[in-house]
Amino acid sequence: MVTTNNHAILVDAGPPTMGDSLVRYLRRHSVSHLDFVIATHPHADHIGGLSTLFAEKSVDTLLCAYHPHTTQTYENYVAAAKHAHIPRVAARRGDSYHRENLHIEILHPDTLWGSLNNGSVVARLSIGAHTMLLTGDAEKEVEEELLKHTPDALYAPVLKVGHHGSNSSSTHEFLAAVAPRIALIQCGKNSPYGHPHPRALRRIHATGADIFSTAQHGSIRLKGVPHNRWRLIPEHPYPPLEPLP
Repeated sequence: MVTTNNHAILVDAGPPTMGDSLVRYLRRHSVSHLDFVIATHPHADHIGGLSTLFAEKSVDTLLCAYHPHTTQTYENYVAAAKHAHIPRVAARRGDSYHRENLHIEILHPDTLWGSLNNGSVVARLSIGAHTMLLTGDAEKEVEEELLKHTPDALYAPVLKVGHHGSNSSSTHEFLAAVAPRIALIQCGKNSPYGHPHPRALRRIHATGADIFSTAQHGSIRLKGVPHNRWRLIPEHPYPPLEPLP
């Protein structure tokens, strides 16, 4: 979630079981309205909580991936958005959205992709001079496309690491272009998929970025501070992740 004094954006919402927790989290932080919700792609672990959210919170615009899906979770999410009269807009490279000093620049996709992960919405978010890059579950094929088509838009002090820290994302070339100072990995404890992958952690660590994961640090908040820097506020104040030797 990204907030300013007057506006709020939510990017993805976890699985269906997280819907109630998400609503409570927004209530705890006094967020009653969302200007934008970005659903990066239709996998259940990214859109599942949105059905509950749409029933509880007002949303101006839902920005979503091109790719439809056939699961019950996806159908519930589409029906909930329709019932709440939330317009769905397919995000496309080159699109941009603004609320005062809050800017969203869509870097990907520009067409349908063969996999849902690589059809993820990739967005550069800016609040004044503070920027972050959000990559959904995009993998190395998308990173190559981004380096080809939007290389100048990739630099961002904060990177939401692609595909939960999978080894299929976070190539050396992509990380060099982003040059993150803070890398955030969204994954659960004891991930059955092995997220984050040790090799991906080593590549990210080599950039000099501090690495934080929701598995270890819980909910992670960022606050923009002077000199274009971010202050990170983890729920659990453990040191940044270090890759295994």
